[in-house]
Amino acid sequence: MMRRTTLILVLACATLAARAEAPPAPPAAAAAPAVTPAVEWTVRVVGGLTFGPEWATILTRRGTIFPFAKLGDTLSSPDLTFAFLGGGLGDGGEPFPPIREPLRSDPLVATVLAEAGIDAVSIADHRVMDYQADGLARTRQILGDADVGVFGAGENDTLARMYSLHAAGGMSVACLAFLHGVWEQHAGQHQAGTNPALPSSVRQDVANASASADVVLVFFNWGESGGDVVDGRQRLFGHMAIDAGATAVFGVKDQTYLGTEVYKGRPIFYSLGDFVRGVRNKRHGKILVPTLVFEDADPVRVEWLPVATDAILPPGEDPRTSLQPRVLTGAEADEAVATYTALCQDLGTLIERTTDGARLDLATSKGD
Repeated sequence: MMRRTTLILVLACATLAARAEAPPAPPAAAAAPAVTPAVEWTVRVVGGLTFGPEWATILTRRGTIFPFAKLGDTLSSPDLTFAFLGGGLGDGGEPFPPIREPLRSDPLVATVLAEAGIDAVSIADHRVMDYQADGLARTRQILGDADVGVFGAGENDTLARMYSLHAAGGMSVACLAFLHGVWEQHAGQHQAGTNPALPSSVRQDVANASASADVVLVFFNWGESGGDVVDGRQRLFGHMAIDAGATAVFGVKDQTYLGTEVYKGRPIFYSLGDFVRGVRNKRHGKILVPTLVFEDADPVRVEWLPVATDAILPPGEDPRTSLQPRVLTGAEADEAVATYTALCQDLGTLIERTTDGARLDLATSKGD
């Protein structure tokens, strides 16, 4: 037992001696702060959706999924999708007596929009008051019941100037809309109507929205059809909105298709064209639909998808299928991209052809 005890003591002393001679361990390095990667998310915006009363029979017979059936998930796949609504929705009331033939769509259109994946629509339209204040109130109610947001017109100027608020990618997104012209349809303190595009209200409304939301999207309806060029008024108001804090500007004008400008790193889509226009052919049947890609609150690029809004029918096919937009490929897509490339070049914007459509890197296209 003595030898065993002695051996244990010798080993213990040797171990202590080795520990005493070993250099002290270096202090642990401070952990680097974790870098949270930016969240990428998307917004897609389509142009004018003006169904008109002639769609009532089609929707009843063919169902509310029919109008956008050929697009698949084109409208629902982005995180948020917005559009411009032409006219109002409803099935009652009286039009304003002196007006031309009034415009209004069947209430089923609200279901069409919801099923397609459209989150909200601008109703700052020059035909939304064709059925007066009751018609506007009914339009807002029908869309609200279908869970489609509205902005740009209301029962008074407070509601008309109110933004629609959404969330995507951990960001809050505010949508504002303004109508140019048609002064008699603009909202007042005790008067229903649209939100007027006045310099003072644009600056104030955009600044107020940008103080509350991470991203502010501004929608301009430039009024009825006119020349196929971006005029000084449009550039003035587009730049004004960006200067006031807008993240991006989207425009529409009847039967008008215009290019995109980059101003201070922010895109201005001057007129997206008509996406649905009754059952008639459109002036611009092949268009590019933009998707704005964000990293957190910063827009980093635009990706365009070529779409035919007037289908070219093979012999013997039902002509009603021409009412269904479809994604373009091949030579048709090349044609659509080439047309839009020229429109953008006129505004100093260079876009590049991609496999699926076209693209613009905002980081390298800062603009003025």
